[in-house]
Amino acid sequence: MKAVAETLGVSRSNLHARLSGSVKPRRRYHKAQDAAVLPLIEALVAARPTYGYRRITALLNRRLRAEGAAPANHKRVYRIMEAHGLLLARTHAERTERVHDGKVVAIRSNLRWCSDGFEFTCWNKEIIRGAFIIDAHDREIISWRTVAGAGISGSDVRDMMLEAVEARFGGYRAPHPVEMLSDNGSPYTAHDTRIFARQLGLKPCFTPVRSPESNGVSEAFVKTLKRDYDHTTTGSVFHAGSQLGTGGTFRLFPHEEEDETAEQLEAVDQLHTARCDFGAVTIDREQIVSLGDGIQQNLPGARVVVVVSADTERAIYLDEFKAQPPAIDRAKFVRIVGQSPQTHVGNRTIIVEFGPLMNFVSIQATDEAWVLGTREKLRREIKPYENFYVTSFKAYGIGINQLLLAWAIAFVPGLGSLPMRLLYVAATAIIIMSIFQIHKRYIPLATIYITPKKPNLFQRAGPALGSWAVAATAGLAAALLAAYLQGVLGFGGPK
Repeated sequence: MKAVAETLGVSRSNLHARLSGSVKPRRRYHKAQDAAVLPLIEALVAARPTYGYRRITALLNRRLRAEGAAPANHKRVYRIMEAHGLLLARTHAERTERVHDGKVVAIRSNLRWCSDGFEFTCWNKEIIRGAFIIDAHDREIISWRTVAGAGISGSDVRDMMLEAVEARFGGYRAPHPVEMLSDNGSPYTAHDTRIFARQLGLKPCFTPVRSPESNGVSEAFVKTLKRDYDHTTTGSVFHAGSQLGTGGTFRLFPHEEEDETAEQLEAVDQLHTARCDFGAVTIDREQIVSLGDGIQQNLPGARVVVVVSADTERAIYLDEFKAQPPAIDRAKFVRIVGQSPQTHVGNRTIIVEFGPLMNFVSIQATDEAWVLGTREKLRREIKPYENFYVTSFKAYGIGINQLLLAWAIAFVPGLGSLPMRLLYVAATAIIIMSIFQIHKRYIPLATIYITPKKPNLFQRAGPALGSWAVAATAGLAAALLAAYLQGVLGFGGPK
């Protein structure tokens, strides 16, 4: 064993341990504190489903520092999220794994057409991109497109398909199914392109990942074009490759027909989003729980997350929010988030948010009817919580500031001199800024009570009364200023 160890350059103890099987396999690296950090990460991911591991790390460390704990390294967060399947998906459209076992060449014409793209740089540095459709049997270029300084679009590919059908069959539809083989470039995999191909009688086919030979007929033509171009124009600047959507990396699928109907393609590719904005809102703990329960009913099997922010932001599940006693009396904003996976792609998502900047409901799913119905249901449930603030009609995008500005624009031309106009504009700007600061400090857009005790009548009516008082004072100040500048008041004003 000594001679073998010296020859291999390893120790004898290492060889002995390997032969005897006493070496234990290394397990996945972990820390003892990972179990404490994992629930926090899961809650943050549920509240921020579009955040990657670096943003989750920032939110996690913000919370850990607020609790006096040591921050976590982003590599550690990445390791934990990867081990528990919490990382962002790299693609939304999932395809089944398929082996590369098809044949490209067809036994006769008009059974399989192949398509690919290429690009080359001219002497003047202008980039020309092209795409073509070639028959896999007779190798004829049936149709093609070229563009300068831009990329091949889905519309260009659809035009090529229509020209090819017209050239080969003299009509707008093939008399029998014709396979349309291409790579995974976005112009070919686009929803409109696949539906249009089926309407023409073509069967969209895609070749396996990193397998350019699966589209060998097209790749051979690109290679021939490159070779002949280099041969006839020696010394020219030229490069060609399979470009459309892949930048030289061949991401491909097999040659059989996709097992999807047009209705399934519609369901897979299209996400519907509906949103509803609200004005000022006063809401308490019981109403927050009621909204969370309603979201839970609309998303069976999902866990609803409630995000509450006062001095720090805290994300917990709805069940824990119900069970735990509140640590604060009022919150700056509340977000209620629910998600559940769908059959084809993406998630059904419901987000309800009340905060200092906006109050809204957002729903997203592939089922348009469900999206619109859920939005209307939540709108009716939240509508009674709205307050009428005369200083701010957030649901309509206007407020007293906009009205004062419109009044100033209409009134300024009636003033006689430039100094009077500048004085009125400056005074109106001061009034507008004062209203903004008062509204921001004393009249919140969302009044959120977290304690179980319901707010009294004064607490509920106070912001609305304050809004009326601010609006009346601002309007009176603007009117008095206008009267003073026009000399209507009769004391010391500019004439």
